[in-house]
Amino acid sequence: MHSYIKVLALAALAVGLFSCAQEEDVSSRTIEDRIIGAYVNQNPIWKNKTETGLYLNVLKEGTGVTPTITDWVMVKFTGKTLEGDYFHTTDTAVFNHLDYHVNYFHIVPDFLYMAGAMPQGFREALLKMKEGGKVDLLIPSYLGFGSYGAVKFGQMPLLPDAYVQANRPVTYQMELVKVISKPREYDSLLVDSYVSKNSGFVNIKDKAVYFREIEKGSAAASDTIGNGSKVYVHYAGYFLDNYCFDTNIKAISDTFAPYAPYGSASSTSADGDTLVVSMSATSSGVVKGFELALRKMTKGAKAEVVFTSTNGYGITGQSSSSSKPSIAPYAPLRFYIVVDKVENPVSTTTTTTAAAILPPKLLRKY
Repeated sequence: MHSYIKVLALAALAVGLFSCAQEEDVSSRTIEDRIIGAYVNQNPIWKNKTETGLYLNVLKEGTGVTPTITDWVMVKFTGKTLEGDYFHTTDTAVFNHLDYHVNYFHIVPDFLYMAGAMPQGFREALLKMKEGGKVDLLIPSYLGFGSYGAVKFGQMPLLPDAYVQANRPVTYQMELVKVISKPREYDSLLVDSYVSKNSGFVNIKDKAVYFREIEKGSAAASDTIGNGSKVYVHYAGYFLDNYCFDTNIKAISDTFAPYAPYGSASSTSADGDTLVVSMSATSSGVVKGFELALRKMTKGAKAEVVFTSTNGYGITGQSSSSSKPSIAPYAPLRFYIVVDKVENPVSTTTTTTAAAILPPKLLRKY
């Protein structure tokens, strides 16, 4: 109750200071400094202030290496406003408790590039930490989200009660899990580890793409897949921790909702939610690992494919949108694929039913 009263008092103070600012013509920086000063006075944990203005409270000293500006890092974090509102987290428990009131950030491997886009205060703290370390941060807006604030970051647009206003300080609790100097090698290790723990996969390209047949398809020559084929598929895309990031199979979407919206395929046909892939020697409109798997399948087949980022979204990853989460740079992926229909230039096959396309084990929620 005491801490709740403090939060209410701080919120009232912030409103009061901004109201007074309009009358006094005080700069936003001065107002923010006053708010931070009041907050620090009410919370004695904030004793360590760096030269830049970042407040850093060490919760646990790390014992591993310290990242450099050219490294990639794996980080767990949760962000809150000074009023105590959550707005950003990698913690599924926080997200599941608060539902849409917080922006959930899930990418595997959850790499952040030290020289990439992140709040300056975030980067400053990481450069002072060691692997295994955990800190609380109080980040002024000029080291955080600045005069624009934040209305979207991570995977999805923030809702009205989950955003950062302009010129507002924020707090983060952050843990540096791992420093990765060679992310491509680490990507390959993740794939090797997954394949070794899950039997039945066969290497189909340079120990970077592994294919596992779940159910055989048609043996008819007209149902094979090659250049010129138009392939109708249902699919589910997963990170290697079994988190579904994209699917056009409703049963899977319902299990992972709201993380994997249903019907988010890049192209559709008259069949509704079916992804249509036009196979080509140059570009088939899907990532390479997905295409290579299709070339091993026929109409009616079901399979899984696991591949490194070099056969996926590479060193750039895929930015988030309103319907799809982010895919991180160097992220290995797994796809479950069902071929419903194959149309070849010479002959056209009949459509197979989409019923019973889903093995029960794929309904496991993250």
